[in-house]
Amino acid sequence: MTESLPTTAVVRVSRGSFDPSRFAEVDAMNTKVSEYLIPAIGRLPGLIHYYVGVSRRARSCTSASGTPMSMRPRWAV
Repeated sequence: MTESLPTTAVVRVSRGSFDPSRFAEVDAMNTKVSEYLIPAIGRLPGLIHYYVGVSRRARSCTSASGTPMSMRPRWAV
């Protein structure tokens, strides 16, 4: 599924890595935290999209959010 963002959107990506032997632990933690974090992030003004996921193959967890340029933090240029 392809979703579009306004051409002036700001996309923030966070990535963390983990030992592959801990995948089950990281995946379970992601699921538990997502239960309250995703609804809270979804209430932020201006949020367009928010995604989070864990990959065993890439040994990483990633989150990405999109907001309008007008909602960017002051430190973001």
